This record gives sequence, C-alpha cells and structure tokens, in this order.
Amino acid sequence: MKLIKNTGNDRVIDELRQTLASPSSLELASPAFSLFAFAELRDLLDKLDACRVVLPATNGGELGLTGSDTDRPFRNRLQLRWLAGECGAWVKKKVELRGAPALLPQSILIAGNRDSELHRVITGNCAFTTEGLGITPGNQFSLIQCSEKPEESAILGSWFTSLWNSLPASDQQRAAFLSCLQELADPNLISHLEIRAW
Repeated sequence: MKLIKNTGNDRVIDELRQTLASPSSLELASPAFSLFAFAELRDLLDKLDACRVVLPATNGGELGLTGSDTDRPFRNRLQLRWLAGECGAWVKKKVELRGAPALLPQSILIAGNRDSELHRVITGNCAFTTEGLGITPGNQFSLIQCSEKPEESAILGSWFTSLWNSLPASDQQRAAFLSCLQELADPNLISHLEIRAW
C-alpha cells in the first residue's frame, strides 16, 4: 500500500494513465463528477472494456459537472457543450451507472486489468474532479491510498463491490445523468452554469 500525495508526478491521474492501458476496466464511486476531469482521461476512457460508476442521485450542479473555482481556465476554453456531448456518448456506449441515495463520504477508483500487475485500487479524497485527480491544487491534507499488491486490491475493492451490489439496478439514474449532460450540450439552452465562466 502506498500513499498518493496528489502533487508533482505523484498524482491520481498519473496512476490512472499507467493502469488504464487497453485492455482494462474502471470502477468508480465518487461524490462528484467533473467534465474537465473526464476531458483529461477521455481517450483512455473511450478504450475501456467496461466501466461501472456510482454517483449520488442528485442533479448536475450538485455533482460538479462544470467544475469548481479552480477550473476557471478550463471553462474559459469554451468547450463545455462539446465535453458534455462527448461524455454523454461515452456513458451511452461504455457505462453502467447506479445512484447512491446519499452523498458518498469518499471515492474509490478501481483501474486496470485484474490479471495485470498494474491493477490498482485508489481510495480516499480522490473524487472524479480536477482536484481529486491532482490536475489542479487540492487540499494538502487529503488522504489517498493506492494498492500495490493483489491482496490489497481485493480488500479495498470489496468496498466498491459491496456498494454496487447494495444499489438497485435501474436505468433511472443513468437517464437522469444523461439528461444533465444533454442540457449542458444543447446549444439552444443558455445555462446559468456557463455564465459563471466569465
């Protein structure tokens, strides 16, 4: 087991870039989901064999789809609509999604091929946001752990398996998430979320 500092070259995103080489899968439970975090991993996510995602059953604004204050440079690129469309296409093609009835207290990312030495389970304060992945500065006191051995992966991965199995298999949460993405991607809608980019 090792700790990830989430700065410099010791970031969650660096670990994911190593482990998500094809063929691979991703299992993710996160209290937030940023389109800008998706953008940084889009090419790798599109090549996944499978992806299971657990998000709080809430709306797009509360999920942080348009990022936080630290994401202003990303919003100023004016790619939000395009990213929402790309993310929607990815969800339709690759993602099984279930909704948690309450806010998740921590995140977990299970990445790679289970038969590979590069299979990793990352858990702690590593939400699927630019801060959680270490792309933008986050809380320096965050605790993020990463498995290095199969036994560690099995122990940490059991938390996600337990969470996934406890949630009902329903298309309702997936449809709601896709609806949020469609609203952001629709050029005929002026979203108050985009206005704050200025």
